[in-house]
Amino acid sequence: ETEADSGTGTVGYLDENTTTDEIMESGPPETLKVDTTKVIAQKVSRLESALQLGLEDEAAEIVAELSMLKSPHDKYVNKMRAHLALLKKDYAQAGKYLGVVLSQDANDFEAGINMAIVEIFNNDNEKALQRLKKLKVIYPENDSIIEILKQLQ
Repeated sequence: ETEADSGTGTVGYLDENTTTDEIMESGPPETLKVDTTKVIAQKVSRLESALQLGLEDEAAEIVAELSMLKSPHDKYVNKMRAHLALLKKDYAQAGKYLGVVLSQDANDFEAGINMAIVEIFNNDNEKALQRLKKLKVIYPENDSIIEILKQLQ
């Protein structure tokens, strides 16, 4: 089970096409009938497709739906919010969402790399450099860290 797939409880009669309004109208969880794990997996699949096709508005809507199904504090949800913010070059928003992820898991590779990118775009190269050096110690086999470090130094 991946980070994106984890879901507990039930959600009634929902499928991958269920809108945010329908989720809100579906009532309390105890009255609902379908496993959320399946619904979440379907939405994650739709999200990946939307991102591949460059459909940022649709992707944002799916992330909002995932937030309601999982939690607004969910690590995957916040990584996707950050990804969408980075696509829009909204580095302040991306940093906010990545900060949530890193507060939950300070060693998260993807969030750490993306936060370093945000720091570089915010002209905070020293902070980015320190973050990347820390990630290099944790993930010595990762070549992408070396490449970014070379560009910074």
